[in-house]
Amino acid sequence: MLKTALAVALATAALPAFAGDVRTSTPIEAKTLTTDNLQMVAYFVPKAGDLYEVTATWVDADGDSPHRLVMGLDDGERVSFSLPGHKETLFTFAREIDALTISTTPTDGEIRNASL
Repeated sequence: MLKTALAVALATAALPAFAGDVRTSTPIEAKTLTTDNLQMVAYFVPKAGDLYEVTATWVDADGDSPHRLVMGLDDGERVSFSLPGHKETLFTFAREIDALTISTTPTDGEIRNASL
């Protein structure tokens, strides 16, 4: 029993810590995502038509200046990317009807070209 618990603890310690998914359907309700080497806060505000303007601000683990990105998402749209200096994490921002979902996925760290 103790060996099993120790093996599980060691296996999980080797994996990056990801917050998983966060979801909000309330404008200006900030959600927080945390990985091993950054913290991010994100929220949306409705804009003209059916557009959501999404703002995400993150700080690296070393505490450097905050970085910010702003994007527009219509219903059904999703975008995935890694942040500068954080190619080991894929962030996905998805708009689904009246909600915004942000998820993190570990990657192999290889840079891939975007395709449309």
